[in-house]
Amino acid sequence: MRKVRIRPLPTTGTKPDMSEEKTSAVGTMIVVAIAAGLIGYAIGKPTPPQVHAQPPDGQDKPAEPGKPYESDNVVKYPPVPHAVRHGSNWYALMADMVTWERALERCEKIGGKLVAVESEDEQDFIVQLAEEHGKPSKRLWIGATDKNHEGEYQWHDGRLLSKTYSNWYKDWSIGKENAIAGPHEASDFVAINIEHVDPSRVNKWDLWPKEYKGTFVCEWTDTESVSTIPTPPVPHAVRHGSNWYALMADMVTWEIALEKCKKLGGNLVIVESKDELGLIVRLAKKHGKTSRQLWIGATDKNREGEYQWHDGRFLSETFSNWYKDWSIGKENAISGPHESSDYVAINIECVDPARVNKWDLWPKEHKAAFVCEWE
Repeated sequence: MRKVRIRPLPTTGTKPDMSEEKTSAVGTMIVVAIAAGLIGYAIGKPTPPQVHAQPPDGQDKPAEPGKPYESDNVVKYPPVPHAVRHGSNWYALMADMVTWERALERCEKIGGKLVAVESEDEQDFIVQLAEEHGKPSKRLWIGATDKNHEGEYQWHDGRLLSKTYSNWYKDWSIGKENAIAGPHEASDFVAINIEHVDPSRVNKWDLWPKEYKGTFVCEWTDTESVSTIPTPPVPHAVRHGSNWYALMADMVTWEIALEKCKKLGGNLVIVESKDELGLIVRLAKKHGKTSRQLWIGATDKNREGEYQWHDGRFLSETFSNWYKDWSIGKENAISGPHESSDYVAINIECVDPARVNKWDLWPKEHKAAFVCEWE
């Protein structure tokens, strides 16, 4: 489209020529007419989706979190809504406090890997992610360990850290054989120290044992990220990570909710992280809190006090968000009036504010809305 150049106003003290004034008036009318036409065109034409282009020279210019970008004339989408693009990969910080092995499992489940930090630039980017998220934990798991061979640190793809980039704390490890000494001999898993009482260890790589928990960063390559929008299993389903979720407003028992989800090709939702719980709560708010509770796919109907997801895994081995006064998702968690209640729901509303968004127990005959999940 041709650009219309608007004639500048005369400076103070300059008397404009009358013939120029007429010409200017005519020009102004033309500009107004063109502008009116453009406005009319804009109103009648739908706004195209925003696409963030990746720079052709390959320089770092992260896409806005949750926004698509264009590469090789193909619009590509982030693997999880809050993922950020850096270079040719996607990264997402997960705020759940889990063990290293659980972090690796979580990343693989959503199509990525526990991050392999291969350069100073990538290291700085990961630290920046942690700062932007308010430093949710003192340590951040990365995808390195020597659990397979003591002292030989490897990324999850088998490459040795001694042959790639490393950023060990200088006093006791440089990523080579037999790097561990002293109390760290039983520590096999690598994390970045986001915070530490010793300033010289901050942002350095340190070692932690199997039972320690930290937050973590997942990483996806272009081939692992979503390049097209798949068809939802039901019209109102929402995509989150690699799965679909849909809130069903029918007030039914837990058993009927499970049956309905399976009939649609899915399952009653398994909530495996704080991030996934947040999505479920947002879905409930979006639908106007259709019921006070939302069924999720957990129960102890097979064995009293042993809470399992419908796929057989124990809640004590995965994420849980029990109401703090009477249950922590482990054996024999139920007492008092809840002894006959075998089915788990999220409290969307409750007279006790401490129970809101927490997991509670209800008997077989209780009815509530529910969320289906599709992988």
